[in-house]
Amino acid sequence: MDSAQIQNTLKALCKVMWDNNVTNPITYVTQISYLLFLKMIEEMDHEQKEAGNGNHRSLFGRYESEGEELDFDSLRWSVLASDPDNERMLRTLRDTLPLLARHPKLSLGARAVFRNAAVVIPSGAALRRAVDIIAPISFLGIDADVKGDLFEYLASELGGQKKAAQFRTPRHLIRVIVQMVDPRIGQTICDPACGSDGFPIAAYEHILLANTGPEFIREKIGPDGLPRRIGIGDRLSRAQWDFLQKGTFHSFDGDQDILRMAAMNAVLHGFDESPIVQRDSICGSEDKWDEIQFDCILENPPFSGSRGDAKRSLRIEKGDKYVLFLAHALRSLRQGGTAGIIFPNGILFGNTGSHLTVKERLLKEFDLQALVVLPKGMFEPYTPNPTCFMIFRNTGRPTQNVWFFKVDGDGSSLSRARKFGPQYRNDFLDLLRMWPGRETEEGRAWLVPAQKIIDNGFKMTLTDLGLIETETVEHLEPEEILSSVVAKEESIMQLVQEMRDCLEGMSDGGYTQDWLSEPFAEAVNRFQTRGRKLKTAEYQDSGILPIVDQGQTIIVGYTDNIGCKFQGPYPVVVFGDHTKNVKFIDFEFAVGADGVVLLRPRNESKLDIRYLYYWLKFIPLHNLGYSRHFKLLKEEEIAFPANLGEQRRIVERIEKLIFRADEVRHLRIQTEEQIDKQFKAALLAKAFRGEL
Repeated sequence: MDSAQIQNTLKALCKVMWDNNVTNPITYVTQISYLLFLKMIEEMDHEQKEAGNGNHRSLFGRYESEGEELDFDSLRWSVLASDPDNERMLRTLRDTLPLLARHPKLSLGARAVFRNAAVVIPSGAALRRAVDIIAPISFLGIDADVKGDLFEYLASELGGQKKAAQFRTPRHLIRVIVQMVDPRIGQTICDPACGSDGFPIAAYEHILLANTGPEFIREKIGPDGLPRRIGIGDRLSRAQWDFLQKGTFHSFDGDQDILRMAAMNAVLHGFDESPIVQRDSICGSEDKWDEIQFDCILENPPFSGSRGDAKRSLRIEKGDKYVLFLAHALRSLRQGGTAGIIFPNGILFGNTGSHLTVKERLLKEFDLQALVVLPKGMFEPYTPNPTCFMIFRNTGRPTQNVWFFKVDGDGSSLSRARKFGPQYRNDFLDLLRMWPGRETEEGRAWLVPAQKIIDNGFKMTLTDLGLIETETVEHLEPEEILSSVVAKEESIMQLVQEMRDCLEGMSDGGYTQDWLSEPFAEAVNRFQTRGRKLKTAEYQDSGILPIVDQGQTIIVGYTDNIGCKFQGPYPVVVFGDHTKNVKFIDFEFAVGADGVVLLRPRNESKLDIRYLYYWLKFIPLHNLGYSRHFKLLKEEEIAFPANLGEQRRIVERIEKLIFRADEVRHLRIQTEEQIDKQFKAALLAKAFRGEL
């Protein structure tokens, strides 16, 4: 099956979802991904059996996970797809699919695909149509490049529905940045806002190519119409291969659905043992990853939005998200390491306190090597925002000179109907040619002393630095801005409808009436947090992250006295005269304050730990102080379904609804910003051109 056939198959699958009212693009792409991976897993299992010389243990059957025996046989594609009862097939899929996230023999990437999986295909008939479309596909007969094309098509489906602006980075731009950063085997690489994992994939391919003999290098024509070389890494030793697969890449994102896409991308491209972690890289509580530095940081952080709860280790309290991600890179880049990061042009002229703070640190504590200004339309059709990218190193010395390069064309039409071809200007070729020697050229490449930027108040636009004449500010047409607002409002309505459907499904979605109720004190174990106090130096050597009650929230940070160490997961309750808080901590930590209680179900095969966490968030926590409140808590009755799977389904739907609510809130903020800033400016520009 070639790329064209794959694309036609995926189009047919998307149509099945759309015809059955699964219209949110991330949702229907996720449902398709589940089914594709189920078939792929059985084929992988068959391939390993053929090569196992009788020593292979099937991925299907019974396995023990976390003290519980799980039966995966019903998820064998051939078993599931051959069930003649469509509704029973759908029930089986809904009830058992999330178990794959706990399969001890699946890779990290494959388990991440199924983490908190929820099947929302509405009927057995719709599932049967999708299964019949997938049946002819043989993944073993598809090479890695075509599998990559499969993912690219799914990602383009998201972009076509205006859902991809947050993570869809042009692949040819990613490859240019990776070539300039030049990651090497043995280095660690992090994308703290990974989206669909485009940067790690490109870095993986870059390392493979650099370690491939000439006889094994082949060429493939990219979407920009230019050939790109592909390697297989035949010169890597076994130890290097193992590190490349398991120790090189670290991908973080706060969006669980997008992380699922990242995991799928990694599996399809052949590396799926690297950490793909759901976490907020810039805000909230610190975690164990905040103590780790990396050799390379590659990312395209969110362009819009601001936060006021930045992590303390970033050394700034609040700011635009992209500014916080720059602060994160400055903190997380290892000595000698290199970063390549895409930014909206606001980073160049922004003069808020947070903008000035990070730009001063960048120039005075790091070596800003290159600042590449990209053409307007670089991110069409996803966002019209003008952009740039920076390459900088942690050398331990301040910047002496910055190489500026102005890109006027990327080999495409730079329009919403993005077309590539030799008729379009492509400055990326000259950029890569001139980069090693920092060559200059009047009108598009300059070497600027860092002191000039500092004296200029850290303004870094080409016009502010006098490198080019002032350009007329181009505003979008007011009608175009309103169309964008309408599209976001439509997305909000889709999200709200999805939330309604989910709520209706919770009321009539097949939950049994077999519920249990137990006194809290009988259902839950409490763990004492007091213990031997560790001094700061001893704590620092241990590498453990403390959770410290600071009176407002539970945060991560150093303290002079650290209590007992614990390995998550735990629901953690903080009591006090002025605080009441519940957090779910799923990493190793220590407690540095009294009034912190760690809880766990007495029997985790009876009561799910995350169900307990959300129950704790539901019940009222009074400001009564530690002793009185915990006495009241012990007297509470906790009700839960007798079926552990139903508890987990409730948790999945709670988390899905909370996530969707956050999406609605963020879209509302974006529409307000568009109306308040962009529309008003565009309206005035239109008026004073005499067009209103």
